[in-house]
Amino acid sequence: MQEKSIPDVIQEILSKNKGFMAISQLPKMMGAQVRQKLGIKSKEAAKILVKKLEPVLEDRFIFRKKGNTFYVLAPCDPAELVMAELSEDKPAKVSEIAGSLKFLKKSEIAAILTELINSGRVRVELDEKFAVKKIFSAGKTSREVVPDGKKPKESDKPEEYTLAKFKAAFDELDRGKIFVKIAELRRKLNWPREVFDRMLRSLRDNETAQIYLADESTMTPDEIADCFIDENNYRMGTMTWNV
Repeated sequence: MQEKSIPDVIQEILSKNKGFMAISQLPKMMGAQVRQKLGIKSKEAAKILVKKLEPVLEDRFIFRKKGNTFYVLAPCDPAELVMAELSEDKPAKVSEIAGSLKFLKKSEIAAILTELINSGRVRVELDEKFAVKKIFSAGKTSREVVPDGKKPKESDKPEEYTLAKFKAAFDELDRGKIFVKIAELRRKLNWPREVFDRMLRSLRDNETAQIYLADESTMTPDEIADCFIDENNYRMGTMTWNV
């Protein structure tokens, strides 16, 4: 059996911990053999861990500091991490979300929740002082696209979110370039994020389209935020349409 690479080991650990964790927790979870390769101890200073991990993680992960704590994250959409904290029948408080997603600042969580509320993905309950009391996932709506693993059927989707419109927007951006930025396509269509991602995921799964890893060094922060995050928490930046 082929030995796992260090990035794969880190990816596996993070996938069991919501995609992120305090970097000081990593050594004891990665095993003695990996620690030996990296030249670290089971208890190591966070700054040393960052210094030794950064060169070997192949730009697959993000290091972030909040307060005195360093965190390591798999590439992800913070909005999806917030959504993962919510459900239709189990409300959450903002303080609970902030306590779970410790690497996010309160201002970032507030901005994410505002966007999710405006897009209709979450709903809120107010207290008698008109402050937010509880936050719920809005659940699925009749406007969502729910792929069946095959090529989406026009009759299965509401008129405004069709495969034809998705392809037309792609063609307008393509114009012989072959590779189209997912962020540009997302903005052009201006669909709800989950609807767009479901369509793109379906096109990938049925091999109608190919999607490719993002080169974040050539992208603006807004473009990075508007990429597509796949099931393995990889950030995908461009796509092509199979002929």
